[in-house]
Amino acid sequence: MANEQQPAAKITLYIDNMVWDFLLAREMDICVELPPTEWSLCMTREAELEIPISPEKADLKAFIKNTMDRCGIEITPYFGFGDPSAGPGIQLYGGWGIGHWQTRDESTFIEEQKSRLGTKVRPTGLLPNEADISIAARAVHSVVLSCEKKAGPIKSAKTQGAMVVLLDPIEFDNSGQSLAAFIRAKIAAR
Repeated sequence: MANEQQPAAKITLYIDNMVWDFLLAREMDICVELPPTEWSLCMTREAELEIPISPEKADLKAFIKNTMDRCGIEITPYFGFGDPSAGPGIQLYGGWGIGHWQTRDESTFIEEQKSRLGTKVRPTGLLPNEADISIAARAVHSVVLSCEKKAGPIKSAKTQGAMVVLLDPIEFDNSGQSLAAFIRAKIAAR
């Protein structure tokens, strides 16, 4: 019993929406690449609202929905109460037993990033940068996987030392690594 090893803790990983395009283009099955015995896969409520709705992206939407169902990807909203001004189906917060408490560090990051919010509501019901701020805040305590190249909340979180893994397609393809190995190497190097 003294030499018995405890199983490694699962890595909680939030998937940014741009990652879905990356996975579909490579026909990668994230359930195989990041097995549920080692990874806890999550999406923010805001990312769920950004799942493509346009007819020309029907294949991407089907891929995302199928993968979410098969892999048990958890939608993790922050705890809060309904906003009567939000449209039907656009509630961002989860109530008792659904939402997660926002940590002080997440709250601080979100407050610091509010100046990046746009003012024109998109068809998703979100403001510009609202989804990026939400997922970037999760990088305070979890790994965020993103393909984001532009300056903004996700890059800001990475610069501040949060656990953001930027998935550059060329770098990944040239690495010859599995997705899990690539992510673990990036986490270890930060």
